[in-house]
Amino acid sequence: MRPATISLSLLFAGLLAWGLWPERAPTDEERIAALVDDGADAASTRDLTRLLSHVSPDYRGDFGGRAELQEGLAALLFAMRGAEIRTLAKSTRVTGDAATSEFTVVVVQPQASDGKPLSTQKLRLSLVRSDGRWLVTEARGVDGGGALP
Repeated sequence: MRPATISLSLLFAGLLAWGLWPERAPTDEERIAALVDDGADAASTRDLTRLLSHVSPDYRGDFGGRAELQEGLAALLFAMRGAEIRTLAKSTRVTGDAATSEFTVVVVQPQASDGKPLSTQKLRLSLVRSDGRWLVTEARGVDGGGALP
């Protein structure tokens, strides 16, 4: 067999294997980062249903449970209409079926000429794994930011 044929055969086999090789499953940290990003996107598009899909039925905050959280988020999303929510500097620690994630939330008004954020808040989420999904059980402001609803 000619060297060029062997090289092409090996290249083809490599490309075939690459396309059929199963993708690596995301880590828990990557799953939680995706949850945070999806929550920020849901908040930006004012999709309260999608945002709450990441919240445990057992959510407890300083102002009550999930129903109070839903009320507070609905009012907050209405007040921030037109704003874009971004998350920065995620840090996640997983211990078995529990996790904490800290990140900074930046709220910007895309039409603002100065480009300065309307608000910046560091948050800490407590999460649990339930039926293979990560769900938020608590959210708190960090550095004196206070509790969230």
